[in-house]
Amino acid sequence: MKQIKHFNAFIILLLLSGCAASNDIQLEKVTETSEYLHCDKVFSNSRDSIIQLNQIMIQTGTIDTTDERSFKAAIIHIQGKEVILDLVKAHQSHSERHEQYTGKGYKLELNYEPKNLGNDTMYIGNCEIWQGKLHSDIKVEGIRNNL
Repeated sequence: MKQIKHFNAFIILLLLSGCAASNDIQLEKVTETSEYLHCDKVFSNSRDSIIQLNQIMIQTGTIDTTDERSFKAAIIHIQGKEVILDLVKAHQSHSERHEQYTGKGYKLELNYEPKNLGNDTMYIGNCEIWQGKLHSDIKVEGIRNNL
C-alpha cells in the first residue's frame, strides 16, 4: 500500500514538472534583422549563438511610421512569419529591465539585466511568450546590435 502511494506521488510530480517545463510556442531563429526595425538589441539562447552563428530569436528597437512618428517594438518569427509586437509597458527595477510587448494575439515579456564585458555590454535574462493558453518560458542572452 505504501509503495502505491509513493508511485502515485511520483507520477503526479512527474506530470506537474512536465507541464511547468513545456514550451508551446517555438520562436524561430533568423540570421538578419528586420528591414522594418531600427534594431538596438538582439537576443537568442546564448551570446555565442548570436556572435558565432548569427542566430537571432528576438529583436528590439524602433519602427518609423510614414507620419514621421516612431514607436518601440520587438520582432519575433513564428511559423515562418515575422511578427511585430508593440511595446506597451517598460520599467526598470535596480539594474533589471522589464519590457512587455503585444500584437497579433501574442504577449511577450522580456526581462534582462546588463553585464559589462570590457568595452561591450551583454544582456542576460528570460522571455515569456503567450498566445491564448499556449505559453513558453525561454532563457535568453543578448547584445547591442552594432550593425
